Amino acid sequence: MSNLTADLNLEATQWSTQTVSALKQYEQSCADDQLFYIGYLIPLVERLELEDESLQATVEQWHTNYRGYVEQCMAEDNMSASDRQGVLQVFTEVLG
Repeated sequence: MSNLTADLNLEATQWSTQTVSALKQYEQSCADDQLFYIGYLIPLVERLELEDESLQATVEQWHTNYRGYVEQCMAEDNMSASDRQGVLQVFTEVLG
C-alpha cells in the first residue's frame, strides 16, 4: 500500500506525483506479467490529473475517483476480464 497520508487535501499535481511514484516503486519489484498493468495505470494517473487539475481532495477521494476512471477506461478499451482483474489487483496492492 502507498505511503500517502489519507487526511491531507492534495491538489491534482501532488496526488499525481505521489501516485506515479508509488506505482513506479512497485514496478521495480513486480513480476513480469504485471508490467502491462502498471503500464496501463500510470498514464491514467496523468490523464486524471489533467481532467481534475483544480480539484483538492483527500488521498482516499483521489483513489476513489481514480478507480472509477480506471474502470471506465477499461470498459471503453474493451479490456478482457482477466486483464481487468490484473489491473485492479495491482491497483489494490499499490494504492489500497
